[in-house]
Amino acid sequence: MMIKVGSNKTIIGVGNVTLSGVGFDVNAWTADRVAATGSAQCDVSFAGTFTPVQNVIIRNITFSNYQDDGINIGCYSHHVWVDHNTFKPGFDGALDIKRGADWITVSWNRFTDTVKTSLVGHDDSNGPQDRGHLHITYHHNWFEHTDQRGPRVRFGQVHVMNQYATNQTDYLIGKGVECSIYVDGTFVDGAAAVTDEYGGSDLTWDSTNQIINVSSAGDLPVANGQAFHPNTYYSYTLDPAANIPSMVSSGAGAGKI
Repeated sequence: MMIKVGSNKTIIGVGNVTLSGVGFDVNAWTADRVAATGSAQCDVSFAGTFTPVQNVIIRNITFSNYQDDGINIGCYSHHVWVDHNTFKPGFDGALDIKRGADWITVSWNRFTDTVKTSLVGHDDSNGPQDRGHLHITYHHNWFEHTDQRGPRVRFGQVHVMNQYATNQTDYLIGKGVECSIYVDGTFVDGAAAVTDEYGGSDLTWDSTNQIINVSSAGDLPVANGQAFHPNTYYSYTLDPAANIPSMVSSGAGAGKI
């Protein structure tokens, strides 16, 4: 079950809060819109005909055993902050951002043993809806023994900074169709592959990143240096990658605020 989240909502877990078997759907495509349009999905043809969900904060919650996604952000939802949550395994994506969503910040979350961890962009054919959207910042998140999608990006401009990734069983960064991904200040400790290619190429792997315990040269990041630069949108100060293991392991996830 997915619980719809509307605009101008702050959802903060007080104490030790776990949602098991359910997730949050930050998405204005409600049952009423389905009935009115006859479309089960928020298609690009409906852009501008409704008010998207906006101004949402989700903090300090553990998501587990979700039957769909842990959190889905879609249907042109914008200005959403996902902060200090813990994501454990569920049926589908732990945190998916797609269908024209925009201006999303994902910070200080802990993803533990998840498989389809965080997808950006619905599918390879959804460019008409996703191009020009999907501006996303991931920072100070802990990808702990996850399998893949940390994140996997289609169409979006995604800044991945000061992440901590430990013992990735498949790949960390997925380069999807028309992706633009800038990674800096990130510390990777063990990965079957730091990057994998799914039809895209534009990745900048900045020299401020650090990698240890990667078994072969073929598992190192493949980057063409052609991604956008985050300074296009904001100024920021990186924490040194060497400090990230202690900083993020002690500060990321639910119960850390």
